[in-house]
Amino acid sequence: MTHYFKPVVDRAEALPLGKPVVSATGLAGWGRSNDIRTRRVGKDLILVGGQTRDVGVGFAPVGVRVTIAAAHQANAVCALLLGKEL
Repeated sequence: MTHYFKPVVDRAEALPLGKPVVSATGLAGWGRSNDIRTRRVGKDLILVGGQTRDVGVGFAPVGVRVTIAAAHQANAVCALLLGKEL
C-alpha cells in the first residue's frame, strides 16, 4: 500500500459497517492514463487512483485523470452490484 492510500485507510474505521465504499485518491497532475488502478483494500473498501501525486503547487487534479478515475469507480460499482470480482 502506498502512502497515498494511507489517509483513506487510516479513516476506514469510520466507514459504514458492511457497506462497500468506492473512493479515489492520487489523481493530481498529468500522466499516463494506464497508471490509474483499481485496488481492493480489505473487504469493503475499493480505492481508485494513480497513487503517484499529492495535490500541490503545479499538481492540481486534472479533468481527464478525474474522469478516468470516475470510470474506474463506475466499473467497480457495477462489479459490486453484479456480485463479480474486479
